[in-house]
Amino acid sequence: SWNLSILTFTLLLGGFSALLEKGGGFEIILKNLLSKTDKLSKKVEWSAFLLGIICFFDGLASSLLGGRAIRPLADKTGLSRAKLAYLVDSTGSAIACVAIMSTWIAYQLSMIREGYLAVEIVHSEPFTLFLSSIPRNFYCWFTLILVVLTIRKSLNFESMDKFEIKIPKNITENEITDARNHPTDTSGQNRVLIPIATLISCLFIGLYFNGVQGTAWPVNFLKIKQAFGDAESNIVLLFSSIVACIIAFFLNRNSILISGLSPRKEFIKGIGRFITPSLVLIAAWFLSGTLRELGAASFLSQALSGSL
Repeated sequence: SWNLSILTFTLLLGGFSALLEKGGGFEIILKNLLSKTDKLSKKVEWSAFLLGIICFFDGLASSLLGGRAIRPLADKTGLSRAKLAYLVDSTGSAIACVAIMSTWIAYQLSMIREGYLAVEIVHSEPFTLFLSSIPRNFYCWFTLILVVLTIRKSLNFESMDKFEIKIPKNITENEITDARNHPTDTSGQNRVLIPIATLISCLFIGLYFNGVQGTAWPVNFLKIKQAFGDAESNIVLLFSSIVACIIAFFLNRNSILISGLSPRKEFIKGIGRFITPSLVLIAAWFLSGTLRELGAASFLSQALSGSL
């Protein structure tokens, strides 16, 4: 049941990201970001970074959304596609690995759980260990820092510099003025921000009430820490994603219908997009279970004990 709930959570987040993408909220957020700048070319780079942060729940969706939304402006402002690809992919992949809730969590939690089972620790909560590992995920944090430095210092690496020189700046003064004067569309961006806020808040509230011992009130740090450690994170992740999907569906339904698409079909397509990656997760479970039943860990430990 643990594996099934984690797998379902991953597929639901695929549908969740599809609803937000087709609802058009990310494009509106991008326009709102660009309307607050005097240096549009630099703002395009920051927008690629910020869209990746906002779309923390799925690295794949982040790359697709950021690339498609920003590419036309990148071409006009002289930002090469090589650098845009670096900004979008580095931000989306790194933030998905250190986010408290993303499609990558399913794989990470399953590997932590399999590690516990390999050393016969049955009563454990993988999510607590995952949370404690986030500050120590130096690769992802340094990647995000490097992206920020790349934008601030206008750095170009290897082929970036070569392609950056070749890209002409074709944006006109009128387009810059239009971007600055574009009115802020709060209702459009709320179609993205409200479902994401729902996803995060349901996770924290669910972890607390699912794991708290005794009375839930008053709330204090020690009780929260204990509750997070005792909660069934797989169940909480699953129900949080269900609630977020429902909110995203109803908030984005009209905008998707206006564009001539079916919200239900787009949601199913989003789920289908993650079926193939989920096979990797299933294969990892099969491999781990097989090795555990064969006693591979004990065998290797005994075989290498004298040489390590």
